[in-house]
Amino acid sequence: MANFTCFTALTKTHGRIFSLGLGDGGHLSWGHRELRSNISQVSKYFEVMHYETTDGVIDYEKFAKLAQKFRPKIIITGGQNYPRVVNWKTIRKVCDKINAYMIADISNIAGLISSGLIEGPF
Repeated sequence: MANFTCFTALTKTHGRIFSLGLGDGGHLSWGHRELRSNISQVSKYFEVMHYETTDGVIDYEKFAKLAQKFRPKIIITGGQNYPRVVNWKTIRKVCDKINAYMIADISNIAGLISSGLIEGPF
């Protein structure tokens, strides 16, 4: 519910959200859609497009191209189910370039960030 609340604060109904797909390490609360059915509440209220991984790693060049083409209002990323370190700086640059909000869902990795074991989005 926290992510949905953030989305509604930052964009209108049917606003565009760019998120890591569920099968690639994203989270259901970031929006999920099957071929003909919106599975999550987020996908029912917003237009969601997913970026994917190649061999389990985000291809940041492909990510940037898709974001440029889709022009979302929000890009959400984080360490929910993605077992790699996120390149926050690259995602931030893409957000700045297309004037999108960046949401870093770090609920599962906040301890690692606060202890300094991994870099955070701040």
